Amino acid sequence: MNFLVILLFPLAVAASDTLNQTLENISAKEFHKECIINFPNFHAVKELKEILEKKKKKLNFFPQTKPQFEILWHNDYSIKAIIEVDDQLTWNGSIHSWYTLGKYLGCAELHNGNHKGISIAYHINGNIRAFVDFKNGKPFGFEYQFYEDGTLKNSINHNLNQEHLLKFNH
Repeated sequence: MNFLVILLFPLAVAASDTLNQTLENISAKEFHKECIINFPNFHAVKELKEILEKKKKKLNFFPQTKPQFEILWHNDYSIKAIIEVDDQLTWNGSIHSWYTLGKYLGCAELHNGNHKGISIAYHINGNIRAFVDFKNGKPFGFEYQFYEDGTLKNSINHNLNQEHLLKFNH
C-alpha cells in the first residue's frame, strides 16, 4: 500500500483550517502535542503497542476476532505501525508509527487506505520533522519541513508544486 512509501519520506501535519495560528506565532516544539490533540486514541494505541511488544507475539491484527487494528512490525519485535481498520480490514482511521528504536515517528489520518487530512512526522529526538494536509490521497496546501533542532527547513506549496524557503519576521 501507499503507506510504506509515505513512511519513507517525512509524514506531515496540516497547515489546514484546523490550525488557525500561523507558523510565525508558534514554535516547532508545540507541534509535538498535535498527534495527541488530533487523534484521541493516541494513548490507547501507545498502550496497545507496549502490551503487544511485551508478549513478543507478532499479531497482524488486533483483536484477532473482529479486528480494529492492523499491526505492522519491524524485523525485531518492535511495532512499526498500528493502523485502524474497518469491518473489511481496510485502513480507515488513524495510523501511528514508530522508528525501529521505539521512538514515536508520527501520525496520520487514513480513508480507504489513502492519506486524508493531517499527517505529522517527528525526528527521532521528538522535534517536529514535517506536517502537511492530504486530500483525496494527495498532499495539498503547504507542507512544512523542519531541521532536527526544530527550525524551519523549507516549505512546499503542493497547490503550485513549488518548494521554497519561508522568511519570517522574528
